[in-house]
Amino acid sequence: MTLIAGFRCVSGGVLICADREESDATAKRAIDKIHRFSLQQGSFVIAGAGRSSVLANTFTQLEIALRAADGNGSDLFLAHRAVINRVLREIYKEFVWGQNEEGERGVALIISAAFNKPHSIPFLYGTDDDIVYPHSLYGCSGIGQDLAYYFADRLYDPSQTRQQAILLAAFIFDSSEKIMGKLGLG
Repeated sequence: MTLIAGFRCVSGGVLICADREESDATAKRAIDKIHRFSLQQGSFVIAGAGRSSVLANTFTQLEIALRAADGNGSDLFLAHRAVINRVLREIYKEFVWGQNEEGERGVALIISAAFNKPHSIPFLYGTDDDIVYPHSLYGCSGIGQDLAYYFADRLYDPSQTRQQAILLAAFIFDSSEKIMGKLGLG
């Protein structure tokens, strides 16, 4: 099962979550599906679902492009979304669109972008192929996302603390994994 999610907390922060399981036809192993980096103007936390080879390239290219924009004087608060969209379009052109197994090569991201500007709350985004779109309170993606949304829609509370968000995420991930496993989908 691959599931990623992001939840806003009452403190203004965002909790980014991902399971650690990667599986293929013969084995399962633990991998990190969350990529974090800080820049002069802020920081990014990106969780990814999808083929690990495409995710690794996506994480690397996003960091390189955002670092370049940060270093050349661009106002990342205004430009970060365009930079992310451009990188995703290039990733999809190179690794997904028109390739064998195209449907299995796509990636989904949950992104938190926090900036040093005064009074700036972190942005929370999801992706649909090469399109970045905002989430207001929470977002889920990956196998099990429908179950995750089912639970989050009923249990998420905008006044939750970080600790409460962690408990909610643990419940959602555990419940989704158990149900998907029983269905033979996890």
